Amino acid sequence: MKVWKTLVMPLVACCVLAIPQVHADAPAGMEKVKVKRLDTVYKKPDVDWSRYAGIYVEPLDLTGVEIKYPRDTHKRDQKPLSEKGIAQLKELYQKAFTRELSEDGFLVAEPAAKEGALVLKARVLEIAPTYVPDSLMETSGRNRVYAETAGKMTIQFDFVDGKTGELLVQATDKREPTRQWREINSVQVRSQVNQLMGSWARIVRTNIEDVIQPQGE
Repeated sequence: MKVWKTLVMPLVACCVLAIPQVHADAPAGMEKVKVKRLDTVYKKPDVDWSRYAGIYVEPLDLTGVEIKYPRDTHKRDQKPLSEKGIAQLKELYQKAFTRELSEDGFLVAEPAAKEGALVLKARVLEIAPTYVPDSLMETSGRNRVYAETAGKMTIQFDFVDGKTGELLVQATDKREPTRQWREINSVQVRSQVNQLMGSWARIVRTNIEDVIQPQGE
């Protein structure tokens, strides 16, 4: 398939660019490969990638996400993600990946068709905010803070067989938005999270092409 051939040249044809390595922390039956702009990638060898029609994107998983608070954060402000925060992260993730994967026809949108597709399951492992507002200062209206970024986020991408659920590719990456001195407020936080999700979506879209290049295409 021409579209799939275009899709599949930097997450598994990266094996063409780098010699696979055996790694102690690798998931069972997988090998480590180097992929540009992603911290760690493992892939299952000898997979017939040509049998997959595209990529189906599942909702972002925020179960058990670790919040790495700045050391000076008061205990009263060390709270788990709010329902609003979770909903916002899921929304920005889904929009970014739907937009990027739709651009070249890679997206499988219908749940009924995911058995013939690669399923992308992403999970946020850690959020490390640069600053957490002091709830007491916030109520007084004196809580204006400036920083280069709102913080860092670590995410894990699993590509699994849509029919069997077998793990085929696993990538982990820690990233922060473009550094620029600015006020950190709710509008900026949303903007920077949107930037992160868009960046990951573009990386996945362009690099998956090199990871799962069908043989003989």
